[in-house]
Amino acid sequence: MKLCRRLALGSALLPLVLGGCFDSNRSPVAQFVRSPASGDAPLSVFFDATTSVDPEGAIAGYAWTFGDGAQSAGPTAVHTYSAAGTYEVELTVIDSEGAEGRASRMIDVRVPGAIPVVGTAVGNLAPDFSLPRLAGEADVALSELRGYVVLLDFWASTCTPCRVSMPHLESLREQFAGDGLIVLAVNLDVSENAAREFIEGGDYAEFIVVRDDQESVKLLYDVDGIPRTFLIDRQGVIRHADHPIRIRAWQIEPWL
Repeated sequence: MKLCRRLALGSALLPLVLGGCFDSNRSPVAQFVRSPASGDAPLSVFFDATTSVDPEGAIAGYAWTFGDGAQSAGPTAVHTYSAAGTYEVELTVIDSEGAEGRASRMIDVRVPGAIPVVGTAVGNLAPDFSLPRLAGEADVALSELRGYVVLLDFWASTCTPCRVSMPHLESLREQFAGDGLIVLAVNLDVSENAAREFIEGGDYAEFIVVRDDQESVKLLYDVDGIPRTFLIDRQGVIRHADHPIRIRAWQIEPWL
């Protein structure tokens, strides 16, 4: 009799459990591109969110905020920035059930004719340099990487925090590689062989690894301790600097 009661109770709860699973609504995924991402004021920018998707149907609404107080709606939009500054654009997409998804990107508007300040502070143009590759190929200059978002990391294989943070940098690189993120790893080992063994022994084949055995670039970037990572946007401007283990995807994504 007890067994029958348990079965009956289980049968009664089953529709509720299954109903909770089948009725859940997954949020839509917001994503958009902008063109151009930077330029002199006044700057007109085209925004396209047609690649946003709803896993369970169609997107019912698109809402834009442009970071300067202006707003718009629709899958595409054009907005003109009249004043110089850095603006965060946010897109919100809404499905028929009311679920929302969000994405943000940055727009950099410059004063016409302004000469950028070169330095290592956030907002400065990153100092250019050229260093030999660890692989023995041609030198790599930072300026050659314009158009990419760069994680510039200073490290050494003898530095335990550096070794610990490397997998995190690789996970960020892998997540955003298709959006133009690359890792430029500046090695400070005394022994080139030690650096090579570490890179070849890990999952870091996609890193661009260069040697700074004279520590000239380390000095140029005023790096007191390692690891130290700079987030550099597509125009070569430093947007963030921190210990690499503290860098998160949400800090990178707006600059892609």
